[in-house]
Amino acid sequence: MARISLENMRFRANHGLYEEEQKIGNDFMLDISIDTDIQMAAVIQEHDTEKVINTVNYELVYEICRIEMNKPQKLLETVIEEIIYRLKRHFPNIEAIQINLRKLNPPLGGRIAAASIMEVRSFEIQCAKCGSVMICYGDSTCWCQQENARDRIHPRSLELINQEFKGSCLCRRCLKSYEG
Repeated sequence: MARISLENMRFRANHGLYEEEQKIGNDFMLDISIDTDIQMAAVIQEHDTEKVINTVNYELVYEICRIEMNKPQKLLETVIEEIIYRLKRHFPNIEAIQINLRKLNPPLGGRIAAASIMEVRSFEIQCAKCGSVMICYGDSTCWCQQENARDRIHPRSLELINQEFKGSCLCRRCLKSYEG
C-alpha cells in the first residue's frame, strides 16, 4: 500500500452558511491523502512503461477537488462528501482516504486562523463468504455495481446470496462462483 497526498491546496470559494460568505467567499486549504496499491502502476510491461491508469492520478485528484470547491455549498461536510463520491467513481482501488478542509479566517467575530473538518474513511472490508480482504465502497460506486458483476447471476441465486449474507458484499471470486 502507498499513500498519495496533495497538501495545502488553496482555493477561493463561496462555501458558507451565511449569505455574506456565499457572496464574498473565503480562502480554503485542502489536504487529501489516499491509500492505494501502486504495484500494478510500477510494473514495466513489455513494450510499455509505467501506467498512470493503474494508480490514483494526483492530477485528476486535484481537478476533482478544484471542480467541487467551485460549487458553492452551505456546509463543508457536503463539500467533503462530494469529493469522496467523485473520487470513488474515478478510482476503484482506493483503500482509504483522509480529507482535511480548512476555512481560513472564518467570520466568527474574533481572530481565528481556521475552522476545519477532517474525514477519514477506510474501504477495506472482509468478504462475507471467504473472509478475504477486499475494497468495497458500499454504494453505487462499488465495483460490484460498476462492473455489473451481478448481471450474470440468476435472480434466485441473488436472492439466496442476500438472505445468507444479509446484503454484504462478496469478493469477485466468491461472486463469480454463483455465476451459471
